[in-house]
Amino acid sequence: MTQWCFSSPSAPGSSMKRKKTITALAALLFVVALPVWYLFTPFMRYTENPRPESDAVLQVSNTNVKVDVQGGDQPRLNTATNQSCEFDRNCKAYSSRLQQYCHRSLLHFDTSEAAEGAVSSRDLELVQVFITARHGDRSPATPYSSFKIGAPVSYQCGLVDTHTKWQRAKDFLTLSPLSSKVRNGHIQLFPGTGNRECGVGMLTQVGFQQHSALGLLMREKYASFIGQESRDVNPNQLYVQSTDVPRTIHSAAAFLLGFLSNNSELRYKVPIHLSPGIVLQSPPPGVKHIFGSCNKLIKVRLEDQENTHYFSEERAKFHHMVLRLCNMFSLPEGYRSKPVINELFDHILTRGCHNPGNPLPCNANKECISYSFASDLFAFADWTWGRKYPQVSSIVATLPFLRHTVLKLMERAVAGVEDRYSFVLSFTHDTTLTQILNALGVPLEGWMPYASRLVFELWRQKSQDLYFVRVLFNGRPITEALSSRSRTPLEVDNQLLLFSSWKSLLSTGQYRDIISYNRMCGNQ
Repeated sequence: MTQWCFSSPSAPGSSMKRKKTITALAALLFVVALPVWYLFTPFMRYTENPRPESDAVLQVSNTNVKVDVQGGDQPRLNTATNQSCEFDRNCKAYSSRLQQYCHRSLLHFDTSEAAEGAVSSRDLELVQVFITARHGDRSPATPYSSFKIGAPVSYQCGLVDTHTKWQRAKDFLTLSPLSSKVRNGHIQLFPGTGNRECGVGMLTQVGFQQHSALGLLMREKYASFIGQESRDVNPNQLYVQSTDVPRTIHSAAAFLLGFLSNNSELRYKVPIHLSPGIVLQSPPPGVKHIFGSCNKLIKVRLEDQENTHYFSEERAKFHHMVLRLCNMFSLPEGYRSKPVINELFDHILTRGCHNPGNPLPCNANKECISYSFASDLFAFADWTWGRKYPQVSSIVATLPFLRHTVLKLMERAVAGVEDRYSFVLSFTHDTTLTQILNALGVPLEGWMPYASRLVFELWRQKSQDLYFVRVLFNGRPITEALSSRSRTPLEVDNQLLLFSSWKSLLSTGQYRDIISYNRMCGNQ
């Protein structure tokens, strides 16, 4: 029989009475102390070794991407226990970062957070708009059979809305391959309706809704530019391109459905021009193809990573997390030595983005990924992504797009060409947007959120006939970050860069001329 550490020899009866008395006192103390502990523990938890909320919020220069998966100020749920995250700092940190990445706030259609299409000066008129967007919510980009992290979850890709507008969209949207080969074979413009399980890397129902809402949002923000009277977007002034990957093509279709939703008639065809590969390199019609695809792009990137110490001891400090994940889910030996954290973690992120109620995955022994471990994995994935595409390789990768699609079309608008495009819409991947920002000198400090958008606006000052460029990322102006590189002061609320400075930014400097570009890429 277990002895109490403070007991002393006595009669058997008195010992039993003493035990009962101590038990009763302990129970009374527990009943009294429990409410006090419940009230004060949250404050003690956040004052002892507090973990700042900002640890889970990443910024692009001075731009904070505000998102909210569940809407409002409702407390987030710890999906493993179905309890509130309010007093669980690890759950709260992970949920905050997940919300930012998933970017479901688009579904709330909050126009107050978007600054597109508006400047304070009445002497300025909008001339041209370029919107480059990442695809929306998708299923994992690699097969479940490759990793098998947790039990498989369902990803729905059938269209939710089966009403007339989707049928109308089939009539006015067409694919226009820029080459005889489409990398993924035959691609249907719409995947169908109802309950349809997603394939690998497909745009989900949520992704369709995100881009349809984004199209509506952009139409609302540029309503005065489109025209208050007709409210119709002229198809002849609209250029749409996408990589030849189903999820970006479907994102383009969903965006156009929202963007053109108020058009009175849709009897004309709007082609979605397909560009091979995951970087938009094919020039628009009428633009001379000067910068060809970089033949040594992968080699340039690997050398650039080595020069920036991407595979140095800094990365090795995080590698134990990859080993822990591999051991937890018995992943193949090859994954333990390769830099695959983003591919591994993608299987965790996608389940949380597609359905916020999905719990973190567990292995066959019912050992689950904790919110603390998930937060550490997310931090490592962000760290890796931020260094995966250094600036030199980013310049080389995105120069064809920035010079052919953006700068050349802007130059035509500045020259007063009548058949210029008013809107240039490009749908691509996180890799492309990340590299464009890196090439511009505005690096993203983390993994690119779903349905993120980078906007270039061309403005004309009517009184002096001067042209300016404004750059926005997810609705927030970031032009100020470019002025330090161009060493040019900004105009109008520090948001507009003189077009000549913008042109110089894209045309001069390392690897931005055709000779050094071809030499770096090994092009003839």
